[in-house]
This record gives sequence, structure tokens and C-alpha cells, in this order.
Amino acid sequence: MSKKRITTRKNVDAKTVLAATHTYCTFQELTKIFLTAKKVAGKAPRSLKPPPP
Repeated sequence: MSKKRITTRKNVDAKTVLAATHTYCTFQELTKIFLTAKKVAGKAPRSLKPPPP
């Protein structure tokens, strides 16, 4: 999963890039966490969650 694709657009404001990156990554990571949690059934991989902005 490449997060750098969004940050390559230098003309966008830094906060906009950060918000867009977090929104995109949160959606993707939550899907991964949900599927992984269903498999492990109890061990939620909290380390996969993106850091708060």
C-alpha cells in the first residue's frame, strides 16, 4: 500500500494531504484489521492503525 502517491502532489496544502492520507489509510487499514480480526477472533492488530493526525 503506497502512501507516497498522495504526497507527491506538492501543490496541495500539507494539511489536506495529511487528511487525505489518513482518510485513505484509515479505510484501507480498517478493512485489513476487520478481516484479520475475524480470522484471529480476539487479537485485534492495533499496531496497524494509522497514528492520529
